[in-house]
Amino acid sequence: MTAEAARERKRVPWRAALLGFVTPGLGHLYCGRPLRGLSVHAVAWCFWAVVLLAFFLPFPPFNVVVPLAALFLVWALILRDAMSCARAAGLTYRLKRYNRWYVYLVVFGVAAVEQEAVAIVIRTHLAQAFKFPSSSMAPTLLIGDHLIVDKRAYNLREPQRGDLVVFIYPPDRSKVFIKRVIGLPGETVELRNKHVLINGSEVGDSHAKFSDDDRTVAPRDSMAPFSLPHGSYFVVGDNRDRSYDSRFWGPVAREDLLGRARVIYFSWDTDASRVRWDRIGRLLE
Repeated sequence: MTAEAARERKRVPWRAALLGFVTPGLGHLYCGRPLRGLSVHAVAWCFWAVVLLAFFLPFPPFNVVVPLAALFLVWALILRDAMSCARAAGLTYRLKRYNRWYVYLVVFGVAAVEQEAVAIVIRTHLAQAFKFPSSSMAPTLLIGDHLIVDKRAYNLREPQRGDLVVFIYPPDRSKVFIKRVIGLPGETVELRNKHVLINGSEVGDSHAKFSDDDRTVAPRDSMAPFSLPHGSYFVVGDNRDRSYDSRFWGPVAREDLLGRARVIYFSWDTDASRVRWDRIGRLLE
């Protein structure tokens, strides 16, 4: 093999697609199109951001189904374009200095660090996914519901009565719970035979569900007036007779609120082993 021939290698379409699947744009670099690859990489990230924002739009189930379908389509187009670039390179593609395995590895490593950094920023400041494992919020949330939590919600306003909040569980800070806010800082919360009173007056409790059994576990049904300190919130489960909440372990501090649950992006019925399609994209109120 001559030195000239050694510098010429056919670009293999499936390899370009595989590299593009691992890191958008890497397949284009393999084909000698670095600027195109950089553009593809930027487009992929922008589209991810659009999909994330679309989850919060009030158009279920299209706020989840359509953006995810569009994301898969864009990903397929990226891979197809990488394969087209490989075919266009011809049988005698002249290798560039960056057409080395270690360069691809470095690009992959940089992209992985970039992806993790962006994921940390998103989880910390924008949104985070959670899986709901209990029945304490039924029928609003069912076991197997997967949620998107808006981490920006309480940067824009203070928590309000009726919000579904995700928070650090006070008795065990390694756990995260989700409940509904019924008591705000400075208010006095009282329960009288399952009725909620705020500052001595009964308030609407339309989300509450009761099992109407004969068991009485104090203070499940009735609770003496409790004054919430500054920066604290009283939270309860919608499945009121099956929820372990502020009635038992006290209020949640403002700094322990992680965000507001906003949308169900996936739901799996473990008993029936099927997807609950009717719940996907449902906005949470």
